[in-house]
Amino acid sequence: MSEEGGLALWKKSEYAKISSQLRAHATMALGQAYRRGDFRKPLEELSDQEVLEARGCGEATLRQLRSVIPAPGGES
Repeated sequence: MSEEGGLALWKKSEYAKISSQLRAHATMALGQAYRRGDFRKPLEELSDQEVLEARGCGEATLRQLRSVIPAPGGES
């Protein structure tokens, strides 16, 4: 998926899932990862490791994300 495709996915569905539920920093970090192409699938399909490998997404971002969207397959 191109950078434009990742951004389109973010704008189309992923942002709406978390925008009012996470702190602004976590939302921005995840959005930037989509824009850069670090993420190429929906949030609920991302493993913890994939989130942590994205630039700007650390433990705090992962904790906030998992408070809203559980890891696939009960990971964590």
